[in-house]
This record gives sequence, structure tokens and C-alpha cells, in this order.
Amino acid sequence: MTVQQIVNIMKLLGQLKKRALHMVLVLGVLLSCTPCSTALGQDIIGRYKVKGNRIIHKIVIPQDPPAAVIVLQYLPKGTDVVKTSPDYSSYDKETGTLKWLFDDVQPGHLSLKITLAKRIDAKNISAEVLFLDQTGQSNIFSLSPLPMKRRAIEGC
Repeated sequence: MTVQQIVNIMKLLGQLKKRALHMVLVLGVLLSCTPCSTALGQDIIGRYKVKGNRIIHKIVIPQDPPAAVIVLQYLPKGTDVVKTSPDYSSYDKETGTLKWLFDDVQPGHLSLKITLAKRIDAKNISAEVLFLDQTGQSNIFSLSPLPMKRRAIEGC
């Protein structure tokens, strides 16, 4: 094994360690929250759309909101974030993980807007919402991109 291969393996192990630590912290936040009173069938739902260099999330919070909600947006490594609304809680540019923590959510719609320095392809991103259900169990909901609207071709 060459020195360069050993260096590459060490870098990879460091990245894996950071990701594992991040997940432990996220789960710790969720588990430290009081159990939510979300009724069965009233889980958080949502979608996002990508338009050029913007990502817009529309998340629906149920009537009995959870105690805490964490939204994770996974971008390509090194992506420059120009601004978000509301402001994000943290951003790890090395992994491309953008995170919001909401500890006092209200029922209704939660909108997140992200403006990036460059256009982005929806195939290169993903997003998740983490929250506690009525039993106190943590849940992960993968957000899906909205389907692209297709314009009808005239004459068809």
C-alpha cells in the first residue's frame, strides 16, 4: 500500500467520523425533546422544488405539532449558499449539509428558501425532516422534489 493510499484512507475515515458525529448530535437533539402529540395519520409532509439556483421547501406541520423539527438539505460538497430564509442553524460546506432546527413550530405551512451561488440540478440534492411522533420515537421523512410541470405542445 502506498503512502498516498494510506493518506486517502485516513481522510475518508475522518469524513466518516464527522458524519457519524453529526448523526449522533441530531439524534441527541431529537431524543432530548419532549414527545410530540402528533395524531396518527398527521405526520409532517412536504416537498421542494428547484428553480435555477433556488430551492423552495413547502412543509406542512400537523394540527398537533411535534416538539422539535429538524430539516436537513443535502447539497453537493463545496456548494456556496448565498442566503436562506429563515436563517439556517448550521452549514457544513465540506459535506454540503445545511440544517435548520425549529423547537417551537406551529401548525400550518413552513416555507424554507435557499439561494445558491450557482444553478443546481435536482438530481444532485436531497432533503429530510426529522421529528418525534406521538410515542416519542424519532422519525425521518424524506422530502421529494415536486414533479416538473410540463407544458402542453400546441396542436396535440
